[in-house]
Amino acid sequence: MRLGTLFVVYLGTTATAIVSPFALRVVDTAWRQAMPVNSEAALEPAPELHPGRPQPLQPVAVCAAAAPGAKYYDNGDFSVGGDASDCRKYLPDIKVSLSAVGEDGTLYLEGPRDGQNALSVYRRTGELKWTVPIDEIDNPLALGRDGTAYLLVTHRLDSTLTAYTADGNVRWRVQYDGEQLGGWVPPAIDPDGTIYIFSGVPPTPPSHCRICPAIVAISPQGQERWRVAVTGRPADLIVDSDGRVLVNESWGNLLALDPQGHRLWSFASDDKLGHGGIAIAGDGTVYFASRFLYALDRRGKTKWVFRPQSAYTEGEGLEDGPVVAEDDTVYAFSIHHELFAITAAGHEKWVVNDLPPGDSGVELSSTGILRTPSAWFSVSSGLASRGWPSANRDGRNSRSQEGR
Repeated sequence: MRLGTLFVVYLGTTATAIVSPFALRVVDTAWRQAMPVNSEAALEPAPELHPGRPQPLQPVAVCAAAAPGAKYYDNGDFSVGGDASDCRKYLPDIKVSLSAVGEDGTLYLEGPRDGQNALSVYRRTGELKWTVPIDEIDNPLALGRDGTAYLLVTHRLDSTLTAYTADGNVRWRVQYDGEQLGGWVPPAIDPDGTIYIFSGVPPTPPSHCRICPAIVAISPQGQERWRVAVTGRPADLIVDSDGRVLVNESWGNLLALDPQGHRLWSFASDDKLGHGGIAIAGDGTVYFASRFLYALDRRGKTKWVFRPQSAYTEGEGLEDGPVVAEDDTVYAFSIHHELFAITAAGHEKWVVNDLPPGDSGVELSSTGILRTPSAWFSVSSGLASRGWPSANRDGRNSRSQEGR
């Protein structure tokens, strides 16, 4: 090859190396802009934004139960009462990290007590029923319909699931090697009482990992029924009223299992950075917020995808767990503090894009009060009476068995 030819090849190669990052960005931008977005005008104006917490005349309960008069409020001090006109009874010297409420109004509080972490259980009138010390506070309870409370505690080297009876006695305990695999993946209960947890377990059959991440199904008597390996710590572990186990795996992947542990379907989103969040409508539609909002039918097939235009222009994304209202409106919060109301057909109902930085997550009460950490709105419909999140998880309450 002549020297001139070599020089031309060198120049061409060098130029390609120099412009490639720019060219790739141009191609990526063009690809993003070519993808369909939900750019149609909002169907209606957004409701009025009210900064701060709801006023006393429009209370949002921290957790609620089916029993009359069993609403609990956290306005700096934990209290028990009915509606805003009732005289509330404040629980003294209570520091609450996590809370749950049973169907009879029994209140379960995880938090420091007398210098030690404890699970403290109160009647709906505010009297202490029982309290037990616990090692760590890292997961909300799961509550069985028979009054059994299931507490998953994750240590550095293991995970322990304890079943407490309605009077505070230990019914059974099961322990698995965890190696920091657990934490903030609360147990879930299906309609027949099976408890599902995430933990590290020895592989069966042996594999490349000594302790593998898995979803474990445990009977109400404390016996393991099955285990299914997953790719890592899930963001959500949810069971719907049909017994489907939905696992929001890492990297934007969603897995559905049947009550026997068989894979029903899996879904991979376009998002490889975040974890996303799950909501389930009363008709079984699964809403998966993973950069976009995906509506999936019972077979895991895509019904529609809501792609906000800002996902391309501003790197926007829907990551927090959405909620579904009784009128089928889906509310989803974005990483850049936009709050979207989306119809059951995938159209933008309204959007609020001036929420303050630092907000994350959205909660909806049964009375139609929609709130973020810094603001609240009065909307036309309260939280759906079927599906997930359920009314008994209002205000970040525990995942409680909702199957009838």
